[in-house]
Amino acid sequence: MNLIKAGEIQAFWDKTSIRYISVSGIEIIRMVYPALRVEGWLTIEPEIEKTECITFEGGFKIIVNCKYQNEGVDFKAVFKISGSADNTLSFEMDGTALSSFKKNRIGFCILHPVEGIRGQKCNIVHSDGSSEDCTFPYYISPYQPFKEIKEIKWMISDFIAANLTFSGDVFETEDQRNWTDNSYKTYCTPLDRPYPVMLEKDEKVFQSILLKVDIEKKVEKKGDETILIQTFPDKEFKFPGIGVGRTSRAEPISDNEIELIRNIPFDHYRVDLFLFDRNWQDIATTACAEANKLGFMMELALFFDKDASQQLKEFISWAESANPRILMLHIFDKKLQVTPDTLIRIVVPGLRKEFPEVRLGGGTNANFAQLNRAKMDAHQFDFLSFSIHPQEHAIDDISLVENIEAQKYTVESLRHRFNDKDIVISPVTLKRRFNANVENYETKFEGEIMPLQIDPRQLSAFAALWTLGSLKYLLESGVSDINYYETVGERGFFQGSLPSRWPDNFKSYSGMIFPVFYLLKYILKNKDAQIIQSKSSSPLSVEVLVFKTGCREEFIVANFMKEEVKIKIEGFSSEAMLSTFIDEFSGINAGWDDKTKAERVSLKDTLTLPALSLSSIRL
Repeated sequence: MNLIKAGEIQAFWDKTSIRYISVSGIEIIRMVYPALRVEGWLTIEPEIEKTECITFEGGFKIIVNCKYQNEGVDFKAVFKISGSADNTLSFEMDGTALSSFKKNRIGFCILHPVEGIRGQKCNIVHSDGSSEDCTFPYYISPYQPFKEIKEIKWMISDFIAANLTFSGDVFETEDQRNWTDNSYKTYCTPLDRPYPVMLEKDEKVFQSILLKVDIEKKVEKKGDETILIQTFPDKEFKFPGIGVGRTSRAEPISDNEIELIRNIPFDHYRVDLFLFDRNWQDIATTACAEANKLGFMMELALFFDKDASQQLKEFISWAESANPRILMLHIFDKKLQVTPDTLIRIVVPGLRKEFPEVRLGGGTNANFAQLNRAKMDAHQFDFLSFSIHPQEHAIDDISLVENIEAQKYTVESLRHRFNDKDIVISPVTLKRRFNANVENYETKFEGEIMPLQIDPRQLSAFAALWTLGSLKYLLESGVSDINYYETVGERGFFQGSLPSRWPDNFKSYSGMIFPVFYLLKYILKNKDAQIIQSKSSSPLSVEVLVFKTGCREEFIVANFMKEEVKIKIEGFSSEAMLSTFIDEFSGINAGWDDKTKAERVSLKDTLTLPALSLSSIRL
């Protein structure tokens, strides 16, 4: 990314996007970027043909020529981004369709950071010229909080005000925390208008956005780059149950693979059972045997269709024969994305009778958005559940790190609605398992090309860093259970005895153990510990998870940056042992155990962490 400045505004330019627009270190806008999305909300990525950047005293001008070609789309666009010394930024898109195609959206999107404006007032000027005082949602808004937008005005601080003006289309705002994106997004073409729509060949698309920042009083940015870590000892949380999903690999797990999985003391083993499928009992019996060998309780996701009464009887009959050790049951519908009240009334009484010790719950197999938008009678449930993945809208490393914090908001918002229910997050995956816009569950993979559910970063140090951040926010939210990834294979914790099925894309080898394996093995050794709430002064750079066992505290610190960072743990002056277990260089071959070399340090001092690393600081 390239640093650019316009008056007192500082930002970073990255291809067609502008990130981290700030004044005096205070973030105003997280990102402005163009998006072309087609049917099913698939995003077409641009190919950059030409870029020109001119900088001058107090400002800059960037021109980017792009083409979009995929899924029957042929579209070209010229983006002009300018900054002036009077603290203004302008964004223009001049596009032309080179073929006719159906589109859901073409135009600019603006991401507003949640922290700093959550619950704060703003003023909306609508497309008809009327204005309205509004509030950025505190809890996650299920639907668009701001509609028909021509202009947004809001205060960044007591001395800084921002004003966004739009032209070329009608804009509205959605709460992206519904998909664990840590932002409010203002975008073009309201969703209550029909889509997709045909964009005819040679049709033009023009948009412009103007950002004006008014600074009443300049605030000097602090020069110290040391990242501060704070702890809040009065805010403690119990360690939740942590589970793992059954592999989606066609081949069953071997005895050697089972022995390796047993090194991580998971609490439960998730298995999806489609009770409308004629082969479900074979899958259930095999999975039950696997769970018994692993020594894990079963977490079963039961999917029913219109024959739910008969399917309930068949499931109970199978359970009487197989005698599975079940910890919890999720109740889902084949077609409806949130467990319907009719299904609850049909199956819950029978399940309560046959499995009185088993926890029953439901919600959605999809994103928090589906659950947040639904009305449901949950009084018969012990818990509510939903899944998490970080790539509904963006796939780059930076965005994935930006969005980790939003996971806590989903839990907070659900608890605001259902404060008497446990919350189960199941599963957490790097990539989405299915497109919730058109499906309700993952179907069997067929084909030669690596499926979209697989992320090559699963085997990387980055996956371990991201997982540490996810654990931090979910553990500090007080959830009852979380389920991460799968046991073995390209979506698991290690490759297993079989080689990668897609070696050109997923570059693993037989027997390869991924860094997330070592992370979870180490973390789950601390299941008797309490979680202490902590805070990083720069969560986009460094995150921390704090354990406390008796008088002993341990900080697990993730450095997301590609360079060394300096940290200071506030409130501590004792000596500690610093160990770096995973870093940019040891990466996929990293080990994590008590024998890792440790360095004695003083917490009076500033500590240096390697690039892209996970470290332990033990008091």
